[in-house]
Amino acid sequence: MKLRLEGGDNYISAAEISRRVNEIGSYLTKKFGDQEIVAITMMNGAKVFATDLTRAIKNPNILDDNLRVSSYNNTESTGEVKFHYDLSVDIRGHDILVIEDILDTGTTLSSVIPELWKSKPKSITLVCMFEKPSKRLPDTEIKVNELIIGMKIADKFILGYGLDWKDPNGLSRYRNLPFVTIAEFTKKDGIDWAKPKRSSNN
Repeated sequence: MKLRLEGGDNYISAAEISRRVNEIGSYLTKKFGDQEIVAITMMNGAKVFATDLTRAIKNPNILDDNLRVSSYNNTESTGEVKFHYDLSVDIRGHDILVIEDILDTGTTLSSVIPELWKSKPKSITLVCMFEKPSKRLPDTEIKVNELIIGMKIADKFILGYGLDWKDPNGLSRYRNLPFVTIAEFTKKDGIDWAKPKRSSNN
């Protein structure tokens, strides 16, 4: 798999993302058929990806649930995982599809997945739209039945397709961009401010 966003590459178009999501959706359609599965969206970053992916999976028997944890402080992983709310569906005996926006240090998922296994699901398939291979920390093994990666990217702070930057007031910005681009930082009223390297999908 080609590493994206290195060198002068600073943009992944909405069309590229859509094609890859549909490829993954077709694969998961064949994998699960019409059997009941529980799709767990890692909020808030994966909600855009999860919406597109679950629509691309041609299965009427998807149960939807959300899990919100955090390990980020603005642009960097803190290494400490905090659980903000838990599942509402009993996943015991179910095939689980965990949907995440990005796999970088592995800190979050290496903490979350063992907690899910404690509920005794039948299987866990993990899908991450993006992965930063160079950021992966040692001792962050993620034990799942299958790990699916959408795209591998260089170690850049990215915006769009659900991935945000929190401004100095704690407000989430840029999740709504339909494409992905790297962030560039400038000064706004003397404060560091992130903005997308690209601002349109063309």
